[in-house]
Amino acid sequence: MELYTRPKAAAAMLDVSIKLVYRLIASGELRAVRVGRCVRILTESLQEFLRRNETGAAKPPPAPVSRPALPVASAFQFLPPRRS
Repeated sequence: MELYTRPKAAAAMLDVSIKLVYRLIASGELRAVRVGRCVRILTESLQEFLRRNETGAAKPPPAPVSRPALPVASAFQFLPPRRS
């Protein structure tokens, strides 16, 4: 098995566009290395990506987002006055 693959080959393996492969690399979801002007995707990284995105794969629950509580009055201060 090859250590690296080209974005075009990775796109063909995943049956997606090359543009999507580059977006996955830019977002950090798919690890790649740059050799001069060429981009090469680690085969191991491609396999990890597939494992992480399997349907039915157990995903950890999202971390709760803590937001400061707003007083009720401040939540409505931006609404225009009602006309009767």
